[in-house]
Amino acid sequence: MSGSGEGVSALRVTVCELPHEPRALAAQWAALCEHTRSHASQLVLLPEFAMVEAVWEGEHFDAARWSAVLALSDIQLRRLPELGVEYVVGTRPAHVDGLRLNQGYLWSIAGGVEPLRSKYFLPNEPGNWEAAWFQKGDPTFAAFGAATLIYLALALIISGAMTYLRSRIRWR
Repeated sequence: MSGSGEGVSALRVTVCELPHEPRALAAQWAALCEHTRSHASQLVLLPEFAMVEAVWEGEHFDAARWSAVLALSDIQLRRLPELGVEYVVGTRPAHVDGLRLNQGYLWSIAGGVEPLRSKYFLPNEPGNWEAAWFQKGDPTFAAFGAATLIYLALALIISGAMTYLRSRIRWR
């Protein structure tokens, strides 16, 4: 294939950061929705635990905080259609079979929220006490029907590579 781009389809992706604090989040969410609509984004890559408290910053597990973050996450996931995109990839708190998980998801207009993979490697260090808040997910990547890009996006969220990318890519 020549360099003409003939036969290649493009996917317009928006990668973002969002604050966890409610007041700051409200303004940034509105700006993100305006951006995705005005730039005709098709896929949004949200940061880890977008729109809810980063509970892992606290050293000790707190059941009340966990319940609150689960409830808020369910509410916030219902706002994803406001983005006006076909797909969203992110992570959320999940309680599955008695396990507290940091679970990746794919949201789509057609299918809603589809669980993907739950985080396996859980840091346990100052400011990042994930091992206190979550149990390990499956160490292997199961086969899903979603495109490879979706899994790369999920890996970026979970690995913290977003910070690296922001420092290396000039955004327009």
